[in-house]
Amino acid sequence: MGLLRGIVNWSDAGRASKTVKLLQPWMRGKTLDVGSWDGLVASRLGVDVVGIDVCDPPPNTVIPVQRFDGRTIPHDDNEFDTVLCCTALHHAVDQDSLFREMLRVGKRLVLLEDSYDTMTERSSVILLHMISSRMVDMPYQVNGFRSLLGWLNFFGKFPCRLTACERYPGIMPVWYGLNHYLFEIEPLASTSGS
Repeated sequence: MGLLRGIVNWSDAGRASKTVKLLQPWMRGKTLDVGSWDGLVASRLGVDVVGIDVCDPPPNTVIPVQRFDGRTIPHDDNEFDTVLCCTALHHAVDQDSLFREMLRVGKRLVLLEDSYDTMTERSSVILLHMISSRMVDMPYQVNGFRSLLGWLNFFGKFPCRLTACERYPGIMPVWYGLNHYLFEIEPLASTSGS
């Protein structure tokens, strides 16, 4: 796993810089980073940010990160101007509960998610995540990955409005066979107690 870990770490460094550049124009106000891991990306976005994650934060964490159960976000209704979830929702064991909670605590959501357009890309996404998830002991959900249409159908189950959807194919090295979509979403009504 040493060579594989080196490849993953190499791609993570480049990916973090590209992700920060992509996300900065979308960030504003008090921000919650859902699935923040070490907080590296969130710390570079130029906003007041705290993080939550289902994994114990690593020793090199650069923002305050609180562990949570992956279903119930330990914050108040509308506490955050922006809820950021950067390539983490597909890892959630209960995506419906987590998404509902993000709508509850945020005035707007900015989601960056892995996506695929073909079955070959889907297979690549699943294999790469299976390997990397084992290396860092994070949840891994085969059915958590979606095509663009799959993500749009998922969002359609909730009281929210999609205000932006942009495709970003160049975040990961081309050999990963992976696309990303950025979604900006606004809650339509109070989702507290749902």
